[in-house]
Amino acid sequence: MPKFLYKYETIKNVKKNQEKKIQKEVAALNVEIQRLDEEFKTIEENEADRRKKLNLSSMKAFELRFEKNYQFLISKKLAFLKVEIEKLKKEKENKISELIQKSLEHKILNTLEENYFQEFKKEENRSESQLINEIAVQKYSRHNK
Repeated sequence: MPKFLYKYETIKNVKKNQEKKIQKEVAALNVEIQRLDEEFKTIEENEADRRKKLNLSSMKAFELRFEKNYQFLISKKLAFLKVEIEKLKKEKENKISELIQKSLEHKILNTLEENYFQEFKKEENRSESQLINEIAVQKYSRHNK
């Protein structure tokens, strides 16, 4: 009985590996988005706490100028983090759509393999039936001689 050999096995394996690679990239993007999100929230919370404790009435002019520059810097950093988070989210969406495409390709190859395997089984059953028929004819012809 011959062994079933799927002629697209290497392609299937490559597609599977590509799918795993994209899954890892999506996971890495999720981790990075979460890290930046936490950093954003931490900066916002720290800034809110700092502003509550700040006493503007007793500050000198240079301190007020420093405070204004510091707030400007913090707002720039928060804006930068928002942009980075949005950029990573878009990249994640692209990777997810790519992952869906690779999953579909992998599924198609699996279905194709199943179809080839079914054909292989049919052919095996057909050849086995022919062999059994030949054996039965030989036995019948030996007994009738």
